[in-house]
Amino acid sequence: MANEDFLHAVQFPRGKNIPLPNCEGPKLRPFRPFGHVHNLELVNEVAVTNLSVVWKIKVDGVYYALKVFGFPLANDILAASLSRDELRMRVDHTDFFNCECRAYGRLEETGHENMVVRCYGYVLLTHGQEKTFRSRTSTCPDVLRRVPYLAGVPLRGIVKEWVPEGTEYFTAAMAPRMRRDLKTLNRIGIANRDIKENNYLGGKLVDFGSAWTVPHYQVDKWKKWIEEGGKRAEHAIEELEMERGIDQDSFDHMMEEWNEMGQGPRIWVRNFPNRRYSNLRSRQSKRSRGYPAFPGPDPFSYDWRGSKKTVTPALRKSPRRGKTRGGRRTRKVHVS
Repeated sequence: MANEDFLHAVQFPRGKNIPLPNCEGPKLRPFRPFGHVHNLELVNEVAVTNLSVVWKIKVDGVYYALKVFGFPLANDILAASLSRDELRMRVDHTDFFNCECRAYGRLEETGHENMVVRCYGYVLLTHGQEKTFRSRTSTCPDVLRRVPYLAGVPLRGIVKEWVPEGTEYFTAAMAPRMRRDLKTLNRIGIANRDIKENNYLGGKLVDFGSAWTVPHYQVDKWKKWIEEGGKRAEHAIEELEMERGIDQDSFDHMMEEWNEMGQGPRIWVRNFPNRRYSNLRSRQSKRSRGYPAFPGPDPFSYDWRGSKKTVTPALRKSPRRGKTRGGRRTRKVHVS
């Protein structure tokens, strides 16, 4: 029964232009109708992580980056002994593919899709494409390995703008804009939760696999505990406080690492005025002494029902044939 519940949680509706994931909140539309791209050409492997594989691909003469995701970690999720509805919600909000779909969906609906490396939609690999993909990928991470009860679930991928090899993660001159963009990201209800150097290309974020986008079941659960009071409320306040400021704290840490490594001109752009007070957990004890919990904005206070920008139902446009996009870079690219 557990395997059947999990299969139900990872299944999704099929149709011509159905956006995913199938839950409340922002969604991502398919790259092509039904999510299938029959003329997809694998060019070369770019990166392999324990969660995904990135390939440079070619479709209709245009180069893109294709990030292929594995399946949700069944054992970890089933161990929580959740009901079928809870299981579905957990997969919809924490699966790496769904996290990216929801984040890019929010960026599109609010008109901020150019603030990050562009996303053009999701794809579902056919059986033949999956077979070719597996045979040409150097090392398939464990999450890409199939188990019997997921036999009918296709491998899922997200098509993104191709950023040429040699593009820098970022430069010192890009830091002020990166800080502004991160604050904008938080204002529209997205917590990236994985801010680090190699998740940027040309000063733009490229990875949202760990992102929490409101509405999010865990945030809603913590807020409910706070309303109810008691010991659970204390735990919820601490966890919510940490998640609210984690992007800005991580950004400051990334800037400090840049300075320590001597990669270029020193960067003094920060979110927290004094790094000594930027450890999110230790700041809990400092709040009584007047230190701010975090400098804001709060990604979890976004009014996702009332703030949505109207989005037309048309599929997003791809770059024109023969054109590629990206910034400058002087060292090896790492896409994830």
